[in-house]
Amino acid sequence: DLQSQVAQSTTTQTTLSTSVNTAMALVNTLRDELAALREEYQRTFAQNQDLSTNLARVENEYEFTRRALRAAEEANKDRSARIEALEAQLLAQGIDPRATDNPAAPPPINGVIVRRDVIGGQPYALISVGREDDVKQGMRFSVVDAETNQLLGFVTVEQVDDQVSIGKLSGPSIEQIAPNDQVYTRI
Repeated sequence: DLQSQVAQSTTTQTTLSTSVNTAMALVNTLRDELAALREEYQRTFAQNQDLSTNLARVENEYEFTRRALRAAEEANKDRSARIEALEAQLLAQGIDPRATDNPAAPPPINGVIVRRDVIGGQPYALISVGREDDVKQGMRFSVVDAETNQLLGFVTVEQVDDQVSIGKLSGPSIEQIAPNDQVYTRI
C-alpha cells in the first residue's frame, strides 16, 4: 500500500514538476511578449508625439495661410473696387476698357538695338523702329539679350524718326545692352 502511495506521489510530483516547468515557460513567453509590447508602446508613443508635433505645425501653417488668404481677399476687394472706379473714369472719357481694340494700349512692336551711346553721361540707344512702326515718344520697350533671352533693361523713347528712334536706357543690366539685342513693347 505504501509503495503504491509512494509511486502515486512520485507520479504526482512529476506531473506537478512538468506543470511548473510549463507554467514557467508560459511566464517567460509572457515576459517576452510584455517586453515586445512595451517596445511597441514606446515606438507608438514616440510616433504619436511626432505626429502631434507635425499636426501642430500643419495647423499653424493652415491658420497662417487662412489669414493670408483672408488678407488677399480683402486686398482683392479693394483692388476690384479701384479697377471699377478706373473703368468708370475711362468710360466717362469715352474709352471702353474692355474693348479689344483699346486705343490706350500700345501696339506690339519688335525691333533691335542698332547702336548704343552715352549722351551727357546718360546711356541711350538707337532702335530699329520708328514712326512708320507706330512708335511714339514716351513708349517703353523691354530690352532682351538676343542669345540668352534674359531681360537686360528698358528703352524709353525720347525722339522718333520715320524708321528709327532714340531712347534712354534704364534697368538692371543696362551695361550689358549691345547692338542686335531685341526690343519689345510686350514680352
